[in-house]
Amino acid sequence: MTYHRPHNIQDACSLAARPGARIVAGGTDLMVRVEKGIEEPRLWVDISHLPLHDIRHEAEHQVLEVGALCTMALCATHTQVLQHAPLLAQAAVVVGAPGIRNRATIGGNLANASPAADVSCALMALNAELVIVSEKGRRTLPIQEFFLSPGRSALAHGELLAAVRIPLHRPEHTVRTLSHWFKAGNRRAQVISMVAVAARTHLDADDRVLASAIAVASVAPRPLRLSHVEAMLLDAQLTPDVIARAAAAAAAEITPISDVRASAEYRRHLTSIFTQWHLEDVEQGSAPRAGRMAPPEPPAPVAMDATGEGPWELRINGRAVSVRAPGSRRLLDVLREDLHL
Repeated sequence: MTYHRPHNIQDACSLAARPGARIVAGGTDLMVRVEKGIEEPRLWVDISHLPLHDIRHEAEHQVLEVGALCTMALCATHTQVLQHAPLLAQAAVVVGAPGIRNRATIGGNLANASPAADVSCALMALNAELVIVSEKGRRTLPIQEFFLSPGRSALAHGELLAAVRIPLHRPEHTVRTLSHWFKAGNRRAQVISMVAVAARTHLDADDRVLASAIAVASVAPRPLRLSHVEAMLLDAQLTPDVIARAAAAAAAEITPISDVRASAEYRRHLTSIFTQWHLEDVEQGSAPRAGRMAPPEPPAPVAMDATGEGPWELRINGRAVSVRAPGSRRLLDVLREDLHL
C-alpha cells in the first residue's frame, strides 16, 4: 500500500488517475469497506487538506457553492446553508452520529452513490450541479445524471468531485416557496432510510404551482426525481383532488424492493404519504406539523471565520476553553496537540 498527500488539486488528479488509486477524505464509508475486505486500495490519495472546504454565496450568479470537503456537521449548521438551502441542512443533520458528521464529507457521501443517501435526495430537489475536475480539465454535471446504479456514479477513474453548486433563482412570478424534508427509519437517529423525501414547491399569486421538485431515496437503484408527479402539478392549484392524485402517482412512479428495513409496499405507502404531507403543507402555507417524522431541528449555527477554524468553545474538566482549529480535526488531536492534555 502506498499513501500520498498531494500538495494541490492538480497533483491529486494526477495521482488519482494511476491504476489502483483511491481517493480518501473523511473515510467514513471507505474504511468500513476496507475493514470488511470489500476493497483493498493499492494507492491512497488523501485530499482532506486541499482547499475545498468553503461554502460561498455567489450573489451575482445566485448560486450557493459548497466545497466537496465540507463536512456534514458544517453543512447542517452553516449560516448560508440554513438561509439559502435548508433542505441540505435538514438532510445533513441526520447523517450518522455526531462523530461521523464531523468527518464525513459531502463529496464522499455523493461519490459513494448509495440509493439511500439522504443528502443526495435533498440536493436533487435543489437542482444541484456537481463540479468535477481531472487532468483533462473541469466539467459540470446535473446531479440527476450523476448516479448510475448502487455504488456506481458518473465519476470516471482519475476524476475528483470538487464542489456542489446549488442554484438559488426562483421561477418568475413566484410569491412563495416552501420546502420539506421527510425521513422514515426504524429509529429517529443513526439509521439508514426506509424512505426519504425532499420536496420544494413554488407558487404564484393565484396559488398555482410554478414548479415543483420532489426527490426520493431508498425506493429505487438510485435516488430519483418524481418527474411524472412534478409534471402533473405544473400550473395546478393544490385542491384535495390534485393532492390525492399526486400522492397516488408518487407511489406508482417508484420501483422499491423489500429488504430487512421495509417491504416494497410500505415504501410505496410512505412515499405517497410524504408527498401528500408536503403538498398539504404547501397549500396551507405551513411547515411540517408535529408528529410528521420531520428530522430534529439543526443545532444553532456556530460563528466562525472564513477559514472554518472556529473559535470553538469547549468545557474540559469543568474549565471553559476557547480553541481555534479546523472543524475537520479530531477532538482527540486538538486535546493532545493544541491543548497539550
